[in-house]
Amino acid sequence: MKIFKIKFKGIVATGLKEGAYYIEIYKEKIKNVLGIVPFPGTLNLKCDKGCEGGKEIFDELKNLKFKEIDGFDGLKDVRFIKCVIKKNKIKTDAWIVIPEIRKHNFVEIISDVCLREELNLKDGYEVEIYV
Repeated sequence: MKIFKIKFKGIVATGLKEGAYYIEIYKEKIKNVLGIVPFPGTLNLKCDKGCEGGKEIFDELKNLKFKEIDGFDGLKDVRFIKCVIKKNKIKTDAWIVIPEIRKHNFVEIISDVCLREELNLKDGYEVEIYV
């Protein structure tokens, strides 16, 4: 049985539409470091302070075990933390993306599948994340 250190909830939201661009740039490195061929996009979650965090969730995550892709070609380092995302009784493995520079307060999640399709998600749906 897996023991999780952190559990938080998030609300699915539309992001800045930049995830696919960055996933494509980092695709080969993600494949080498995380062992997955990433779906070209991120799942964006709003995490209010009432959901164990919002901004504070990144403070909690920074002390956990992560994998890192070093910056290259003027791009910054990116850290990834393994997680499980769950909606109702459906769950799947994924990775939380922690870029060195964040443009918003969303928690971004990547996987080798389209998480919106896999978990039947739409904007406004609540999911649970286990780290």
